[in-house]
Amino acid sequence: MNSGELHSRIIRDAAELETILDAIIVSYFTTPTRAPAFMELVLSKLSANAKVTVVERLPYRRRPRSLMHIETLRDIVQARNFLAHTHAVPGGEIPDRVEPWLYLLSDYPAVYDAHLKSVRRMLRSLLLTRDIAGNRKPVAPRKAQ
Repeated sequence: MNSGELHSRIIRDAAELETILDAIIVSYFTTPTRAPAFMELVLSKLSANAKVTVVERLPYRRRPRSLMHIETLRDIVQARNFLAHTHAVPGGEIPDRVEPWLYLLSDYPAVYDAHLKSVRRMLRSLLLTRDIAGNRKPVAPRKAQ
């Protein structure tokens, strides 16, 4: 896989994860009939990092064990931000600093895929908890654009 494909994959995966974050937040804070307005007026104004923080800080009855993967989610979001904005750097040069998310790319794709799978599982389990959806069906996530 070349670097362009790698960039595209991470950006696409992060968009998918953000869609699930959106569904968790919408399901927690609003009803299905008010969800479109909430997404347009509130959720669209939040960065992906802010959405991760919201999900992390929701007042769960008991802190879900799956939240142990929240930092990995944050690292995927940071990797996406870095890769999406690398072209904005003059000459497309990568800064000479070690990024905390680089572990995701060690032994790529095996390590990345394992972490991505854990994060997906975490988000899907959170979406189905009573803390998020209560007794109603969770709001379906919107498609990543």
